[in-house]
Amino acid sequence: MGHSEARIRDYLANNINFISDDLTVIGKEYKIAITTDKKWKSGQKVNIRGFIDILAQDSDGNYVIIEIKRSEKTAREAIDEVLKYAYMLEAEFGVRESEIRCHPESCVTRIFPKGSREQILQA
Repeated sequence: MGHSEARIRDYLANNINFISDDLTVIGKEYKIAITTDKKWKSGQKVNIRGFIDILAQDSDGNYVIIEIKRSEKTAREAIDEVLKYAYMLEAEFGVRESEIRCHPESCVTRIFPKGSREQILQA
């Protein structure tokens, strides 16, 4: 994660109501890893791991995956990453797909009002 993405992640984790008033942060850079029953051609079990920028929970108990990207291009690329994390949460915590909200957002145009991104980066 780039330096400015880390600052934005930290700001959002400390001010989670910026995204939604009903969220509680579980962790930032939340490490998640699972081993599946599937195997590679080599016979080794498939291991999947990653870090969720911000993992939160809403007032209904749903998990919320917040993935921060600095541009529209990387936000589109993050969709696969967020879907992977959703699958991993299902496997690790036994939650249903309907209990997971995903936010692959570009911090440039979607979640930040005009001018606020620059204020965060200067903080």
